[in-house]
Amino acid sequence: MDVGELIEKARDQRRRERYEEAVISAKAATVQDTDNADGWWLLALNNISLGRKEAALEALKETNDKAPSMLALIRSRLHRGATA
Repeated sequence: MDVGELIEKARDQRRRERYEEAVISAKAATVQDTDNADGWWLLALNNISLGRKEAALEALKETNDKAPSMLALIRSRLHRGATA
């Protein structure tokens, strides 16, 4: 599978709450393309869902390194939702 297919697989697994499988797919995507922020983001989200805080934090750091604007956008949306 290529990176795009792995990302879509991880998203589908997450939607079905198959977090462990989604971690495997997202991790495989980051191994194939270490600069893929979507893969790191999905790895973080699924590790959060599994209660793996340290692994999630590491993946969030990678997400921020690869696409700083991605986390800035998320923070902005969260802040607006909290103050709305």
